[in-house]
Amino acid sequence: MAYTDTQKLANKYGARRVAQVSGDASGNTAHREKVSAAISAAEALIDGYAKKRYSVPFTTVPDLVSELCTDLAWLELKRGSSLGLSERDEKNEARIMGILRDISAGNVELDIDTTTETQLNPTDGFKSNERLFGRASDA
Repeated sequence: MAYTDTQKLANKYGARRVAQVSGDASGNTAHREKVSAAISAAEALIDGYAKKRYSVPFTTVPDLVSELCTDLAWLELKRGSSLGLSERDEKNEARIMGILRDISAGNVELDIDTTTETQLNPTDGFKSNERLFGRASDA
């Protein structure tokens, strides 16, 4: 499940601005591939920090994760545009990275039901047939 989408970006930052920073100078339509790449990069970053404490990718996306992903995707789009990151953007990015570090360290708990997470049983692995070739001694 995606942590955010183009609509959430448009709702927070404005559809015209999302279109402009994703490469459409007219500001009419967001460039789908660039937005998708920015969202994927944001999700990967979040997963990298969250995997120490949670099973990722999240099947049910906590609100905080969705919000962080939306902000990170926006920053990624701006970084790749002619606008670049402003001082305010850099401070916001530092704040987000601090939250991600806190999630990883367990200082911030995400609102997810961990009792419904499936645990892998080591005995539920693979089953194979007997060996076909071996070191049988005929002596």
